[in-house]
Amino acid sequence: MEAIQDPLNLKPLGSALFHEYAKKLDYDDEKIALMEEVLDTVKSALDKHDVRQQSINWDRIGVKLKDGKVVFPPGFTDALNELIKENQIANLFLPEDLGGMGYTNIMSGPLIQLLAEYDFSLKITALSGMGIMNLLIRYYRDEFIKPIKKLGNGDAIG
Repeated sequence: MEAIQDPLNLKPLGSALFHEYAKKLDYDDEKIALMEEVLDTVKSALDKHDVRQQSINWDRIGVKLKDGKVVFPPGFTDALNELIKENQIANLFLPEDLGGMGYTNIMSGPLIQLLAEYDFSLKITALSGMGIMNLLIRYYRDEFIKPIKKLGNGDAIG
């Protein structure tokens, strides 16, 4: 089977607006450059795991529940772990006072779009913890610190 490529070699549309919004939100050039590096790293990880091609198989096989445990299709967990554990993408959006990078949710647009361009199921799974993490931060109590850090570090999915 022939590998699926991005035929137009497009950058995510969100990245075109990224600089404009980042400047309006008073992000300095260093933080903007770091986010661009993150996007490049995520793209490399997605390409390394051949996610565009694998997504066809993942959708065909689907996720299963076996003996009370969620079982992802072959290769899905490897790609997911590289995103959320090795690269700790949720940590980008964790406030600085909790050990994160402090990017706002609006800055997640290019990342969300990039992941969705490769595989929507992977995007939902990889970023599901961010929604939970944001709720825990919004309604913060001291007992939430442990799950917040687990979500930010990629030790929990959602």
